[in-house]
Parts: sequence; structure tokens; C-alpha cells
Amino acid sequence: MTPERWKKLDLLFHEALELQGEARAFHLAKVCGEDEQLRQEAERLIAAHEREGSFIDSPIFAELDGPTNEVCNESPVGRRIGPYQVISQLGQGGMAKVFLAEDTRLERKVALKVLPSAFTQNPGRVRRFEREAKAVSALNHPNILTIHEIGEADGAHYIVSEFVEGETLREQMRRGALSLATSLDVARQVTDALAAAHAAGIVHRDIKPENVMARPDGLVKVLDFGLAKLTEQPAVTAAAVTAEDDSHIKTTAGLSTEPGVVMGTVSYMSPEQARGQKVDHRTDIFSLGVMVYEMLAGRRPFEGETTSDVMAAILTKEPEPLEELSSEAGTKLARAVIRCLAKDREARFQTVNDLATQLQSATERSEQSALRQARRWPRPVWVAVTLALLIIAAVVYWKLAPKATPDSQIKSLVVLPLENLSGDPAQEYLADGMTDALIGDLAKIGALRVISRTSAMRYKGAKKPLLEIASELNVDAVVEGTVQRSGNRVSIRARLIHAGADRQLWAESYDRDLRDALGLQSEVARAIAREVRAKLTPAEQTRLANYAAVNRKALEDYLQGRYLYWRMGGQLEKAVEYFQSAINEDPTYAPAYAGMAACYNALGSVVVGALPPPEARRRAEEAALKALQLDDTLAEAHAALGYAYNYNWNWAAAEQEIKRAIELNPNSAETHSLYSRHLSAVGRADEAIAEANLSQDLDPLSLYMSTMRGHVLTNARHYDEAIEQLRRVIALDPNDYMAHWFLGIVYSNNRMFDEAVATSERAVVLSRRAPGALGVLGMNYGLAGRKVDANKTLNELLELNRRRYVTPVALVQVYIGLGDKDRAFDWLEKVYQERSNFMAFLKVIPMADPLRSDPRFDDLLRRIGLPR
Repeated sequence: MTPERWKKLDLLFHEALELQGEARAFHLAKVCGEDEQLRQEAERLIAAHEREGSFIDSPIFAELDGPTNEVCNESPVGRRIGPYQVISQLGQGGMAKVFLAEDTRLERKVALKVLPSAFTQNPGRVRRFEREAKAVSALNHPNILTIHEIGEADGAHYIVSEFVEGETLREQMRRGALSLATSLDVARQVTDALAAAHAAGIVHRDIKPENVMARPDGLVKVLDFGLAKLTEQPAVTAAAVTAEDDSHIKTTAGLSTEPGVVMGTVSYMSPEQARGQKVDHRTDIFSLGVMVYEMLAGRRPFEGETTSDVMAAILTKEPEPLEELSSEAGTKLARAVIRCLAKDREARFQTVNDLATQLQSATERSEQSALRQARRWPRPVWVAVTLALLIIAAVVYWKLAPKATPDSQIKSLVVLPLENLSGDPAQEYLADGMTDALIGDLAKIGALRVISRTSAMRYKGAKKPLLEIASELNVDAVVEGTVQRSGNRVSIRARLIHAGADRQLWAESYDRDLRDALGLQSEVARAIAREVRAKLTPAEQTRLANYAAVNRKALEDYLQGRYLYWRMGGQLEKAVEYFQSAINEDPTYAPAYAGMAACYNALGSVVVGALPPPEARRRAEEAALKALQLDDTLAEAHAALGYAYNYNWNWAAAEQEIKRAIELNPNSAETHSLYSRHLSAVGRADEAIAEANLSQDLDPLSLYMSTMRGHVLTNARHYDEAIEQLRRVIALDPNDYMAHWFLGIVYSNNRMFDEAVATSERAVVLSRRAPGALGVLGMNYGLAGRKVDANKTLNELLELNRRRYVTPVALVQVYIGLGDKDRAFDWLEKVYQERSNFMAFLKVIPMADPLRSDPRFDDLLRRIGLPR
């Protein structure tokens, strides 16, 4: 068969695979026409795929692989794709090959999934490929394969993920039946992964043994979110479908699939999936039930000689009782699995957490059963085992039991995100707001180290063991709980866990009117402080008790505003609207003014650039002063005012306000980060680095705090350390444009111009060509000797400046790169006139070095109050 014919067959196979019944037959007939041989070959491939469970398992795989490689150009093994050195091929899925590769930048092994360049002409295939990356990159969970990056190089689209050494569940099952304990452990971990995905609004839609990987240490990873669909995507309208869409898959942004299209693997499909109906998270529960049934029984619950027979069984037949096929399963577990397989989704478990409870119960019974079995051993064996267990227990107790020494005192803790029990996603703002308030109250206690909000929220929806979380954050204790709203009442349950001893120290339930919710959080904070024996100063005791009831609508609007503020990006303007609404409801509510001040400061920053800096800081200052007029003990208001003063070059007043904010809330990572930038700007480098280190210690998982530490290190000219810091941020989130932005600057300062250009180009793409990112790119083009590219970027910025606001900093940077000092100073004067944040760092930023010998530079420093 010719390469062209193989390519046509491969495309036909993948298109037809996603259809069923009459739709598939019609598609084959339409595409193949009179070519009966081509139709038969396609049907043979489809049958092999569905019989074996995946294309890679098909005996035809090797036959198709040779010609396909010829079509897809030579193998990339031994070559580089972007920054990745390809080592070997790991396997092939339905539409892409997977290779073992080395990330030459970070010197680590990764899995590189590559869509062959010959197939990028198929828009539907490219969209599905990218959809997988976007779906799974939104998730952060130990049982979900971590996506590092998505990119394109030399026409090849690729997804980079962590490299998992291990084998698929299918490979394990082929060697023989799995034990009950192993089956339950796998099921529990997959359940945890799905719980995180469902909490993020993502349905996997293709749970099967081929998509479950087990590492040698027993950790399970769920792979291939290629069929994932964001459940809250709006329905697709006919007007949204473009001419490039596949005829049988209608999408917008590659995320929403039209009802009537059957996607997934037949043996593991839910009834609604097989019918092509709209699916939700309960389709994953069905597929997981099929997989658990297969692990326990050694066969699938719905079988048949053909695809149609399997689908008919799924739709019409009941599975054979699991108790009759697996004596180990037990009645309760068997019923739980059968419940997952209910035809009516309303009859299944409604959440994977409900299923997880049943699995946990079965796991405990399995362990008890094993113990009972052990008691049947011969007496000498039983005695030896008992003694061994007693010795182990004694060692473990000696290691983990709390000691009656001062070392067991709790000096640090994290408040995990309170779980929203209302069942209404629209109430997430309330759960997050209550978490935020409790963190804020505990953070006022100087004797405690309290992890900041950003790092705490990283664990939202995660099911990690508390001891693991405590270890990752280096804390002594964990606070967790739930919040539920019913009408105008809010109920909170909280408990305090000593991480080292793994035991509960305190738990309490509270029920209040919503208007007293923040006072309730203060009460919880005081109870926790008493339990950990934290020494409160009289001022701290007063601040923790200083809460008054708030107008319900004002409180709700305030919490909505805080929720949107933390999401940043395009949500800041909406957050301002909510804060203003809260003020309209209650003009005496100081926190709403403080929230508004924080928003305006962010809107005027170089990174966001939504408002001219003078206007943004004027509004921020007015709001912060009003908040302090109402409540002088509000740390957030002092911090916002200090921010405005700092970038208005009121240096002494800025430091006074920032230090007052730290005094009122010593655990605010945001304020310590702001202080580090203030100290950096005025030239106190060592103190600045110390404050940046403290902010990262208080918020260790915050990418923003880490990036700001990189900025401070850059200004101190600790380039190698700054590069290492920012690379770590990008390793955690390859799509963090601000980290790329700052890293491009550091590379340039360190005269690593090739790396500077590549990183800045990435920042421009990730920021959607933000003017600030374009300015850094233009500068790096110029410094790298690429004057033509620098001038193109300059022209783009000048044209953009004629149509909308563009920060003049961007033009200064490009002219520095081009070596045009006069024009750089012309635009730097505009930076001065608009009092840009950039101006505050003029004394220390290395990129300004080419201008320092000019008298105009000293004049600018004098005018902002920072003489050389």
C-alpha cells in the first residue's frame, strides 16, 4: 500500500473510530466510495482497536506503523524537538506518538507526545491534541499526569509531561488477577484523581486500564485527558462552528463536544455516552465501575463478540453479580461496584467522593480480613508475627508520638481551603472567603507562622494526606474544615490536626447568621490560638475580637470581590464593582475600601496596565485612606497605602505604612514581598533579599512571590540565583508569562542573549502580545544584534500606541536595545510624567546601565528622590 493510501487509511480510521452504528457506516461509505478494499481495511483496524481496547494493543499496529512513519518523516529519535532531546519511543496512542526525551534546560527526563507533522493538516486532530493538554494542565494532583508544556517546533505539535516509570493497569492485569488490596488501592487513587478533575469542572470520559499507570512505588497516575470536556462550557451554537471543524465533531475552542457524537472506548462507555447524549461526571463513575469490576472479576461486566453486541449489553443487560465471580469482594463492595454500573445515572453514586467512602470502608474490611487470616497461622508463626508487629509499633510510636518537650509546641500551621458542602458551585466564593478570613485572623498572631492564602489554596480539591501537606509546607499543624450556607445561615466545622503526631487536637462546629460570619471566623481563630498556646499580645487580642456584624448584602459583595481579586487577570474590574456595591450597601465597611485600593494598585501596575498609573494610585490612595479613617488597625489598608506611596516616590511614608501593615499582620507574604521591593528600590539590597526570602517562606507555593524574589535578586545583580529562581517558577507553570518576562530580562543582563530572546518571545506569546512583554523582546532583539527584528517590534508598539494606551516603559526598553539614548530619554521622561512603577526601580535596575553615564539620568534620580 502506498504512503498516500496509508495516510488516507489512518485518517479514515481515526475519524470513523469516533462514530458508532449507522453514523459510522454512512461515513465509511461516503469517504471510501467505490474503494471497497479501503473500507474493509478501515473496518479491520476499528475492530482490532475495539477488541484489544486500544490501537497500540492491536496486532495491526506494527503493520500500520511502518508506512505511517514513512509518511510522518523520519523518526525523531536522536534528534531535538525544541529544547527536548529525543531518546527513544515509548509507545503510540490513537493519534500521537510518545517518546522518552531529556529537557536540555532542566536536565530531566520527560515524556514527549508528538503529533506527526504530516497530520497537522487535519485541524480536528490538532484541536483534540491541544485540548488534552489544556484540560489536564488545569489540574494539579499527585494522581494526575503533570503537563509541563505545550508547544510547536518545525511543524510538530507536542505536549511535554512528567515521565512516569511503571506500567499500565492493563499490563498488570495481563499477568494475572490482581489482589483485592491492590484493586482497592488503584481504585481509591483513581477516585482521588477524578475528584480533583470533577471539582475543576473536567470529565475524563475515557477511564480504562490503558489510561491508568502504576509506578513501582504504588503511586497511580491517570493519563490521557484527550477526551476530557469542561462540563461548564456553554453549548455550541451553529454559528460558532467554523468551516475548519471536522464534519462529525463540532467544537468551540476545542473544548465542547456536540451531543450525538460518541467518544470513548466502547467497553468502558456509560449508557449515555454510548447513545451520544450529553455526559457529566457520572459517566466517569460508570467507567470506573467497569474497571473495578474487571480488576475483581477478571472480566468485563459487558461483553460481546462485536462492538454492537457490547453496546447492546451496556444499554440493555445487567452485569453478572460480582459476588459470584469474586469471593474476596464481599457483599458491600460488590453492591457499590454494581451501583456504579446503573443504567440510569441518577441511580449511581452522585459524586466520586461518595464512592470513595465505600472503597475506604472496603479497604478497612480487607485489612481486618487479612488480620483474621493471620490468626489462623500456626502458633509459632503467629507469635513471631505478633512480636514483630509489637516491635514495629513501638518504634513507630517512639518516632511519631508527641514528646512532652517544648519542641512539640505548634509554631506554624496552614489553613486548608474549607470545603463547600452546599453542592452549589456558585457558593465557592463563600467557602474561599471564609478560608481567607480565617487565614487573615490567624496571621495577626505574631507568635505563629501562618502559611499565606496562595499556597494554601493550591490544595483546594486535593486529597493529599495531611502529613504530606504539612511536610511540603514545613508546618507543625493543619487546620481543615467545611462551610455550608442555608439561606441566611452559615455553618462551619473546623478541626486542628497535629501533623507530627497525626492526631486531632481540637474540633468545633459553629452556626451563625451570615452577617456574623467574619466574627465567627475570629472566634475560630481565638480557639485555635488557645489550643496551640500561642502567646497573644494585648493588641492582638483586641484585633481578634474587633468584629462587628455586617450588612448581609455588603458582606456577600465583599467576599465576591475578594474571590475575584485573587483570581486577578481580567477579574479586577469586576472585583472593583463588587467592592463598590458593598460600600453602597454599607458606607462604613472598611474592608471593602481596602479591597478596592488593592485592586486599583494592581490595575495600574506595569504587568496589568489597565489604568494609567497616576489615576490608579490616586484612586487606591483615596480608598485606602477612607478605610483607615474607619479602621486604623486594618493591615490591608496600610499595605495598599504603602504601595501607592512607594510608587509615588514618597519613600519615608511608604516604609512607615508598610512596616505598620507588617506589625498588624506579620504573616502577610504579600506585604513582606512589597517591603522587599521597596528596600530594593532604595538600594538596601541585603535587607530586600531577606524580606523576599521571608515572603517566599510564608507563601512557598506562590508563583508570584517566587517571581518577585527573582526580580529582587536581579536588581541585586545576583543573576545566577535569579535565573535559577525563575526557572523553578516556569518548571511549575510553563505558562506563567510574568516569570518568562522577568527571566528574559535576567538573561539579557547576564549577556545570555540567545536565551533572552527565546524566553522573551515565549513571554510575548503567553501574554498575548502585551506591550510590556513586547518592550523586553524588542530590547533583547537589539542587544542580541537583531536590529531588524527590534525595529519591527518598535513599529508594532508605536502603531499600538496610536490606538490605545501603551506603557512608555516598553518604548524605553526597545530604544535601549537599539542604542538610541536620546529617544530612550525622551520616552523615559514620559515614564516619569506618568509616575510608572518602573520609575521606582531606576536607581538599581541593570537594564538602565547604558544610560547611567548621562547627566540626564542623575537628574531623573534627583527628581524621584533617590540620588545616586
